[in-house]
Amino acid sequence: MNCRLAAASVGLAALSLPALAGAVVIGDFEGSDPGTWGYWNNGVQTPLGDDPGLEFSSEDASTGLMSVKASNMGYDQNLAYAADFATREAFLNNTVLEFDVIFPEYQTSGFWEVFELVINSNAGFNNVTGNMTNSEGGTNQVGWGPDGGGRRMVTFSVDYSDQVALWNGAVPSYLELVFSLNNDSVHNVAYIDNVRLVPAPGALALGGLAMGGLAVRRRR
Repeated sequence: MNCRLAAASVGLAALSLPALAGAVVIGDFEGSDPGTWGYWNNGVQTPLGDDPGLEFSSEDASTGLMSVKASNMGYDQNLAYAADFATREAFLNNTVLEFDVIFPEYQTSGFWEVFELVINSNAGFNNVTGNMTNSEGGTNQVGWGPDGGGRRMVTFSVDYSDQVALWNGAVPSYLELVFSLNNDSVHNVAYIDNVRLVPAPGALALGGLAMGGLAVRRRR
């Protein structure tokens, strides 16, 4: 009886592991190193920090010390990422992209914030915004009521498995992400952090069940 309970506990623990634990982080922005992150406009990518509306910041981060501060966004401020070969392979081996957005406290009127995501590769320019959900139960948009609200962190999740299917098992020759941010142009500050790739939820669940099964076999 105790063996079975122990095995079940191992399986449940594996299922409840945070996504970040098994994630491939492609943007933690520590050390103020832009890497292959930049500002994208009309097909041209310039280094992150060259545009005053997208800059490294130590003001707020979900983990670590740094994030990307997006301000004065107005309509379609674009944060872009061009993947190297190793990261393109990581995209192929995962199907979900997640990122954290920290919103500071607002004491005045409410506002809205919209995020869009396009994956550009040799398979085409694929808008995956329709596959986006967030940790508050919504989709690609968040907002505050008329009285504002406290600081909050929202994790956005994008299932890009449709794009992986287009690659047909091959690492794409090039791959770029373009995040477009749009808001009410009044309360226009957000901090983006920990952009990461994670396996499909079903794959994580199967991994947890497999670990539970191994525990059962080892205790017999």
